[in-house]
Order: sequence, then structure tokens, then C-alpha cells
Amino acid sequence: MRGSSLSTYSDVGYGYAGEKAPDARGWTFTVFDELWHSGIPQEMDHFVSCVLGTATPHGTGADGRAVLELIYAAYRAARTGRVELPLQLSEQEAARPPFALL
Repeated sequence: MRGSSLSTYSDVGYGYAGEKAPDARGWTFTVFDELWHSGIPQEMDHFVSCVLGTATPHGTGADGRAVLELIYAAYRAARTGRVELPLQLSEQEAARPPFALL
């Protein structure tokens, strides 16, 4: 999204500088059609196509489970200083949000 080679300079700022941009003063990258470049219209189109049954989701339940395993492992590693995969959670740990592992 920030791959534009066009940059803009403003002493006073010019309003919205892009998502998560702290300020529009000084040199900033010009973002043209931010929604398109961030993928939001494409994501929504794919979602609707999946709901209508004309497309298959790119992500699977297994993908989601793997991501959650990594999130839980990262929080546990922050507490213990170690990462062990595959992650084994007790029923009590699995019932709590990952940040509760801290």
C-alpha cells in the first residue's frame, strides 16, 4: 500500500494522511485509492461470493486454528520465555483468552 514513489511535503499538514499515519506534516507517501490498495473491496467481494456459493473461502478452519495456536504460543512464550509447538493447552487455559496466559 505504501509502495507509491510519489511523496508529498506539507509544512502545516493536509488532513487525513492514511490509516495509522500519525501526522500529515513533513514528507509523507501519497496514498491513491486507499480502500482499493488495502484490499477491502476485494475482500468484501470474495466474502459475498462465498456466501452466494460461487467461491470457496481462501482461509480454512484449519488455517484459523493454526493462527490461534501461534497466538496462544506467543503469549505463553512471553510468560515462560519458551515456545513449544504443537501447543498443548489444558481445558482451563483453552477457556480463557490468550492474553490471560500472561
